[in-house]
Amino acid sequence: MPFLLRDYQRESLGAIYSAYERGVRRQVISLPTGSGKTIVFAHLIAQRDGRAIILVHRDELITQAREKLQMIAPWLQVGIVQGRRNDILSQCVIASVQTISRKNRLSSLQKEFRTVIVDEAHHAPAPTYLRVLEHVGVFNERVAALEPKIAALEMKAVTGSHPVSYTPLRAHETEAE
Repeated sequence: MPFLLRDYQRESLGAIYSAYERGVRRQVISLPTGSGKTIVFAHLIAQRDGRAIILVHRDELITQAREKLQMIAPWLQVGIVQGRRNDILSQCVIASVQTISRKNRLSSLQKEFRTVIVDEAHHAPAPTYLRVLEHVGVFNERVAALEPKIAALEMKAVTGSHPVSYTPLRAHETEAE
């Protein structure tokens, strides 16, 4: 049985694709805590061709992403990069940024990801995140032009008075040249 999205989750996915069609490759989706950000990005990954990488900073986010992906896209090969685990060749890689940003790990990571998710995007300016994002070509406009990727879809929780309040695309959009 397919997993049904809430209206605002469908609207968020629609906004992602609409912005993508306009050439926006780096997007921010802000949804309140508990509103299903992981469900939204799991659906996005399931619907897009190519490989995906999800960057996280906590163990529980790795577990949560893996569980949601298995529920929504059971056919998807999901690998973990954390500690001794190094499943970098999987179709979808869920990576601890503390592990994947190490020089020896990053040098072995292939760059052909079409979808890059930064869970809890407020961490993205940290040097560890920037090393990984630069490595996979998020900031390289030539790479983005040759390979139609959503270069960085950043998911973050925001506080709000309504559990269903959301802003599908914030002012953080960057138009592709």
